[in-house]
Formats: sequence, C-alpha cells, structure tokens
Amino acid sequence: MTDPNSDGQADEQVAQRMNRVLQAERDAKRAVAECEQRAQEILRAAQVRAQRLVSRADQRITVLQMRCNHRIDTVVKAIEKQQREPAAAAHPGQTGEQSVKAVLAAVAADLTGAGDEAPGARRRRE
Repeated sequence: MTDPNSDGQADEQVAQRMNRVLQAERDAKRAVAECEQRAQEILRAAQVRAQRLVSRADQRITVLQMRCNHRIDTVVKAIEKQQREPAAAAHPGQTGEQSVKAVLAAVAADLTGAGDEAPGARRRRE
C-alpha cells in the first residue's frame, strides 16, 4: 500500500512544478508583449523618419523646379529679345536658328552643370 504522506508530497511537487510552468508561461507572454510594443515604437520612429525624408526631398525638388523655371524664363526672354532685334546686330555671322541653338546649348550646359567646367564659365549660384 502507498504511504499517504508520500502521495501528498508527490501532489505538492506536481503542484509546484505546474506553478513554475504557469509562471514561465506568464513571463514569456509578458516578454512577447514587451517585444511587440518595442517593435511598434521602432516602426513608428521609422515612419516618422521616412516622412521627414520625403518632406525634405519634396522641398529640394520644389527648389530645383523653381531654379529651372527661373532659368527657362530668363532664356525665353533672351530668345524673344533676339527675335525682336535684327539677327545681324545680335550675333553677327549667325542665323536665327544658330542663335537659338547656341542659347539652348548654353542653357543645357548651365542646367546640367557642364557649363561650370568650361573655360570662362560663370559660377553657378547654389
């Protein structure tokens, strides 16, 4: 026959082990919840940073568009002025088409920065 004390001790040991398992499960759930919360914080921070990058890129694009539009307006006005003046007085020895090509080449060089390397080229204003 089994000893009642030994059955009670076995039951007690089983109960302690079960409690340890349940506590380990609670600890693991808490750790998972903390990790999920930290992951959400990291994700939010990354989204804020990405939004700032997009905003800065949009600002830079806007500034570049404004610069290009200003330069195009300046060139168009120069071309219109050339068309109003006799071609010989504006650019002796050049036809109207040659004048337009020269102006367009200068604009392209200025917009791409290629004009900066040319001897005697104007410095670009940033």
